Amino acid sequence: MLRCLIYAEKQRGLLAPLTVESPSHPYDTNMNLDQEIRIPGAKKLFFVFDPQCKTKNYGEPLTFYMSPGRVDEIRSFSGGDKRLWTPFEVEGEVVYLHFQSAKSGSLWGYKFDVIPENPVSLVTENPWPAMWLLNKISSMNPVPMEFMEITHPRFVQPIFLHSLSANTLELKLDSIRILNKIIRDQKGPLLKNILKILVAQANELHNAVSSKKVENSLMQATARLLEDASHKFQLTGEEPWFMEFCELVSDIKGLSEKDGLLETFLFESFKKSVTCNIGRTYESKHPYIRQTTKEFIQIPGASFISIVFNSNSSFDPRDTVIFSYDEYGKKLVEENKFETTTTRWRKEPCGKKVSFSEGTSKVTRVKGSGWGNAIWSENYSEGTVSIKFKIESDGDSEYWYIGVYRTAKDAEYYDLNEYIGCYCPHDVWSWKRTGEFHKKGWFKDGFEGFKEGDEITMFIDMSLRELTFFNGTLEVFKFTGIASSVTPVVSFGALNQVITVLSVERTSGSKPLSERNLDIIGDSVYYWIPVHKTASIKHAWDSNQKGAALNADKTTVTKSTSDKSYHETEAEMRHGKYYIEVSVESKGSVGVGFTKKSLINANTIEGNEQTIIYYNNGKINNADSVSYDQNDIIGSYIDFDKNEIAFYKNDELLNTVQVALNIEDSEDCFKFIAALSEQNQNLSICNTGKYPAGVDLMRIDSEEETEFWGYQFSLTPNFKGRNTKFIDSYLSFASAVDRENWRENYKPTYSKFFKDGIAQQFIEFMDGYLDANSISFDSMLSNTSLSISPEELIYYPDLQKLSKAKLFNLKEILFSFCSRFQNYFYLFDLHTEADELENSLMKFIKKAKYYLLSRFKKDKLKNHLDESKTFCRIEITIDKAKAQKIKAKGDSDHFATSSMFGQISRALEAAPNKTLWNYQKMFNFAYKLEGIQEFDSMYNELLTELSKELQSLLLPLLIPSQNNVLNVGNGRDNWMINPTSTLPAHMHLFATLGKFFGSTIRTGKRLRLSLPIILFKHLLYENVTTEDLRDFDFPLYKFLHKLRNLEAYGITSENFGQHISEKFIVKYGEEIVELFEDGANIDVTFENVGYYADLLEKHKLFENPKAYDSIRKGMAAVIPIDKLNLFTAAQLRELICLNQEVKLEVLEENTVYENCLRTDPHIENFWGAIKSLKDNERAKFIDYIARRSKLVEWDWPLKFTIAKHSKSGAVNALVPIINNVIFRLELPAYTSPEIMKEKIVFAISHNSKFDSLDINI
Repeated sequence: MLRCLIYAEKQRGLLAPLTVESPSHPYDTNMNLDQEIRIPGAKKLFFVFDPQCKTKNYGEPLTFYMSPGRVDEIRSFSGGDKRLWTPFEVEGEVVYLHFQSAKSGSLWGYKFDVIPENPVSLVTENPWPAMWLLNKISSMNPVPMEFMEITHPRFVQPIFLHSLSANTLELKLDSIRILNKIIRDQKGPLLKNILKILVAQANELHNAVSSKKVENSLMQATARLLEDASHKFQLTGEEPWFMEFCELVSDIKGLSEKDGLLETFLFESFKKSVTCNIGRTYESKHPYIRQTTKEFIQIPGASFISIVFNSNSSFDPRDTVIFSYDEYGKKLVEENKFETTTTRWRKEPCGKKVSFSEGTSKVTRVKGSGWGNAIWSENYSEGTVSIKFKIESDGDSEYWYIGVYRTAKDAEYYDLNEYIGCYCPHDVWSWKRTGEFHKKGWFKDGFEGFKEGDEITMFIDMSLRELTFFNGTLEVFKFTGIASSVTPVVSFGALNQVITVLSVERTSGSKPLSERNLDIIGDSVYYWIPVHKTASIKHAWDSNQKGAALNADKTTVTKSTSDKSYHETEAEMRHGKYYIEVSVESKGSVGVGFTKKSLINANTIEGNEQTIIYYNNGKINNADSVSYDQNDIIGSYIDFDKNEIAFYKNDELLNTVQVALNIEDSEDCFKFIAALSEQNQNLSICNTGKYPAGVDLMRIDSEEETEFWGYQFSLTPNFKGRNTKFIDSYLSFASAVDRENWRENYKPTYSKFFKDGIAQQFIEFMDGYLDANSISFDSMLSNTSLSISPEELIYYPDLQKLSKAKLFNLKEILFSFCSRFQNYFYLFDLHTEADELENSLMKFIKKAKYYLLSRFKKDKLKNHLDESKTFCRIEITIDKAKAQKIKAKGDSDHFATSSMFGQISRALEAAPNKTLWNYQKMFNFAYKLEGIQEFDSMYNELLTELSKELQSLLLPLLIPSQNNVLNVGNGRDNWMINPTSTLPAHMHLFATLGKFFGSTIRTGKRLRLSLPIILFKHLLYENVTTEDLRDFDFPLYKFLHKLRNLEAYGITSENFGQHISEKFIVKYGEEIVELFEDGANIDVTFENVGYYADLLEKHKLFENPKAYDSIRKGMAAVIPIDKLNLFTAAQLRELICLNQEVKLEVLEENTVYENCLRTDPHIENFWGAIKSLKDNERAKFIDYIARRSKLVEWDWPLKFTIAKHSKSGAVNALVPIINNVIFRLELPAYTSPEIMKEKIVFAISHNSKFDSLDINI
């Protein structure tokens, strides 16, 4: 069937995706591209952009249309911020693309995947069968060859889209789980894009659930997928929660498998004791000298490096610092790292009738007419800033502007009572409430405005000189070519206009040096310090051009008059180095160079010694040089440190001119200018970021000593994640003593503790220790010492051998793990399916759970039970006489008609599950003709009667174990699942047993059953082994040992038949079950005996699996069964069975004395000692003398013998001798009650749990 379905999918064919990208990277200039994008048959197209997408802002949009001819615009994209290139979808099979590039200066371009949604078919109309099928096939490891089709990348796309668009949570979950399975062997950019979208989705989900730690199945599945993918795709820069979750998963695997990950888990605790300084400090002279230092820093194995500048750090305003991932300074660390700041409005000065509240976050226009402004408390000349506002009240007026203006010079302020629209005398860029956008001398209308209740964002990117406005998440308008330094401002024109700052985020580059701190992803970084702040400036033509027009991003100037004119760029040059490239795009006389701003204003540019212009006829201030022509690229370079100007033609140096670059007036500066002579001449700036050989805009070589303090920063490597590489790196900072301590002591010692079970014993001990001493987990976690006496460890002899220091270290290791698991518990999906366990995280959790405290598990379970508890109960009438009658006859109630358990089972079948969730008891009941039994004690008595029925031949569910029947081995009172009860009627009864199991967990009213651990292992899908046979079939355990160790028993191929005469069968009374087909006719021989032993063991360990499934089904009707998967089998048995039930009066009544009397002093001391034991110690004593779990009057068919000790010598040096086959104790006549108790406790604590294999059975 599966092959046919896969074949049908192949024949029907899934539509293939497309990848569309600009013709080249970077793209060509002067492009005017129209393109049709069509996937025939697609119902919908889904667009996902490559994160490298980058075009010029606003001037080079990539636009999508519904119709040809650029009609019906869908979306438009431009710029370099990857957050703006968001995925979108379009109905239908076709869209139309248009892209137009500028005449000069190109960026990377665009690239995107077009993923089709397939047309409606049987699978998409009803996706459940397809999802079930994919789930099953993808769970196979490895996937069979005939199904390899699903591992093809084309399957990933529709499954991913389905995870986004599915209309039910179950389908979304299935999609995520299938994705996790089918991407395990795949790579490629498409998967990386999908993972980035999933990372964003996971962060949003986590923000929603983390505060209350609410379990969300979609969050759990997504976190698990990303954790799996993080190793293969090396996801970096994750949120702290995700990194810590991945570390926790690594630790769980290490604790489970005891492999190399255990070493990294242990090292996390060890490094707390290491006394080393892993940080470094870098600093300049104070005050510093203006000479650039370049250095490469590497801390091998570090996950990221934290850098924090000293609060005294300060630079000359001309200088800054650059950290980069590459040695050329192109991949800047600060580029996209946003940090939240507390910057708000400036309280003084401000415009009239403006008031502030909530610090200065909220601004209100309180009264009056005219304009009143509030200005920001910081100016921005570098980096990127995002300011988010809430429009609390719009005052029902259209007169309201928000934006920026050119920063006023010398700490002065503009008139704060004038508006910031197009007629403002200063350079402004603003958004009017009605949807108009204004700058000095210009405005444009027809856009979306803002109103009361809106959340608007002002995004300032000083590296691109752009200002973008958003309303919500929608981009409304983008200004390009804003001033080199701007100040945010709001201009109120009416009463009761209120605006509140919601958040301010900025990149490190826009902060003062003393406030900078950044995280370097990875283990290495380059830094240059100090460097010219001017190095990263993007050049643009000045907006105030006479006789010329500019393109949208102000990189191309077009002359509109016929007389000679001069055109300047925006940058005001006073210090540092500048390099500007222009593309000559037309013929005619052209000149480029530098002059003073004062000369431009005075119109005295030519003929001045501080004007240097290079004309295309080869003249530089009348000196001869090389000419240039149309399509040449001319570079102009000015260096204030060396007082020189240089010109380049197509990257080749032509001339260098020495010139006094003196600026006497602080208002003056140098500017780049171009001289154009003919109408329609074009000149375009090329902001490529590439420079000719010899041009280094960053480096400072002046050796000038400044008056500024300079810099000092601390560098701290952080070792996150789990890998062995960082251990050596971290230890390289440590002392030789610490390194030797780790390698020779800590690692081998504590690894052995985990591998030998000592760590697990410690958790078991701490469970009881915390409860007995009423100590909270948090208190123990924070304790810096651990005071445990040897007497408290009497039942844990392995722990008694450890020093206090080792016990404390174990506490630190294990309690830290418990704490972290508790913090991220809500991210784990504890659901388990038997056939999926091998390939799931639960495989590891099921082993690591032995290192979790049971109180944590019980608290989590109780929370879930409290959330779902009900107060309603059904009422059941029980015919007790009918049950007693069948019991008296000795019949078995196979069909649940007469026994009390059978009658209740029939009544519960019709009961809705929710009625069984009562927190006191599962149901109310009345005995026929006796009325309702209301009291808890009566319900407890009923549970006792039901336990008696279950552990008898009246019901077919349980049978005595072989250890019970033969009185050997451990658990001699155990009953086990009846392997022959396989009828549907039996499964209904097993389901009822499961409901009682669930109810005991809900109510705390446990059943008085004695059941082997293997039963609870099956309920939890835990691994069962040969050792589990000891608890219920020790004779078989011994027999298997014999079969697998023939030589030890003297059995050879020659005498094999004399010792072993078996067929490949198992007998149940008269019934024979073959271990394989025709097994009844196959002899077990010397050659096949190993195969026989394996088949026999497997059969006995996995008898009647449907019974366990039915019990789980019944439990799931009453409790959230997945929450039990954190419990061990022993802990689950403790929740369900009343095992520590010891009635000493029953034992005393059934005791006989041999060669001693009940009234003898040492016998009196014996009973006094036994009665002084705690409940758990009494249970250990019963196990010691009888290998039974409880002692009750209705299930104790034994006589206990106390005899005089058979050995002579110092009586207080003797130890009791027990023969638990015949329940006989040889007791020395100890001389005091204290010694008697001490010896009894010693005997119990050193009780061997295993019978010797040489016992005759």
